[in-house]
Amino acid sequence: MTHAKKPVHRTTRRWVFVVGAALVVVAGFLIWANSPSRVGVDAAYLSRGTSLEGYLTTYSCGGELAVRVRESLEEVRVVVTDQRFRIRFGGGACIDTVSFALTEPLRDRALIDQTTGRRIWAMTP
Repeated sequence: MTHAKKPVHRTTRRWVFVVGAALVVVAGFLIWANSPSRVGVDAAYLSRGTSLEGYLTTYSCGGELAVRVRESLEEVRVVVTDQRFRIRFGGGACIDTVSFALTEPLRDRALIDQTTGRRIWAMTP
């Protein structure tokens, strides 16, 4: 006694495709949502003395911030990223700070926010 195979219906194939596509979209969203996001810098404050250390104020609220500094003879470029989940609920009307260090004093070099392309004016106490 042999059993005949049941044919796969078109609607079954469509549902498999729709569910597979939905899983790909959800996976892509989760990868994007968990990736670090860049944060704009509001101001920079340099420490007294050597001016090799300071901190940046950013437009984030309770962030897990990381800073990357790239120095050249003409300018210093900074990139601040927030390592938290991108989708947040609640207000974002606060400012965070993150410290940074330079290998050479800033002197007359421009301090640039790599995220916005704006020049940041560094203040000293």
